[in-house]
Amino acid sequence: MAGPHAEGDRPRPRGDAYIANILFWRPPGNRKPDPVETATCKPFVERLIELSKPKVIVLLGATPASTLLGTSEGITRLRGRWHDWGGIPPCRPSTRLSAAPARGKRDAWRDLLAVKLQLEA
Repeated sequence: MAGPHAEGDRPRPRGDAYIANILFWRPPGNRKPDPVETATCKPFVERLIELSKPKVIVLLGATPASTLLGTSEGITRLRGRWHDWGGIPPCRPSTRLSAAPARGKRDAWRDLLAVKLQLEA
């Protein structure tokens, strides 16, 4: 997830960005967050988005995409399209690159170029 200002009002050198996880803690054993955990954090994440007023939101992975978009559709089907939240949910880079390195790299690059074009619009 991304939005302006990572630390207070101090912008990052290459532009304003805010990076956050869908949960505010790491689940035990680094397991996938369960539905209760994501439902607990969702209103807080939505409020952070509302307050930061980002131009683009990039959802990296199935958990943030399904939580914020309210869908059970797979990340492969979700990626590459703009959604109501105004962001493209590409697959997590590590997942994409390990599954099919050449295609994953190409898809990730396309997603990032689409974000760049949206930011420049």
